[in-house]
Amino acid sequence: MNVWRGALATVLAMGIACPAGAFAQGSKPILQVDPIPRRPSAEFYTTRPGAGTLIGVNLWGELAQPGRHYLQLGSRLSDAIGASGGPSGQADVGSIRLVRGSDYKTVDLFKDGVMVELQDGDSVYVPRSVKYDLPIYFGAASVIVSLLTLYYVRSKN
Repeated sequence: MNVWRGALATVLAMGIACPAGAFAQGSKPILQVDPIPRRPSAEFYTTRPGAGTLIGVNLWGELAQPGRHYLQLGSRLSDAIGASGGPSGQADVGSIRLVRGSDYKTVDLFKDGVMVELQDGDSVYVPRSVKYDLPIYFGAASVIVSLLTLYYVRSKN
């Protein structure tokens, strides 16, 4: 119980002494923080010189670094995929889905990727190619056919 009283006394003393110490050098506080103005997400600025306004784009699926990426205003779909480290070896870049609000469209990276300009809040999904899943499907079908054959042979006897 005495330990808790000592800890409480220390916390109260620090709470009283620290604010008083902050103003000990005069009327101005040692640390003064200016409020950050609230802006829409499309007006996100960076400290890099010449970078300009950034937009937030969500990149998901078969990419090297999926997640939210900030790109320069006016960036294209190909720029976004490049910023995420590029597509993985199993990506289907011919059927990328671009979601904007409640609408979505399928885009081929090689045909339309340079033409599609992204907006703030867009989501891009790069699916996995079906050809990499075919061995799984054929393996499952083989097991099912084997089980059906076994059932048929057992039911004949």
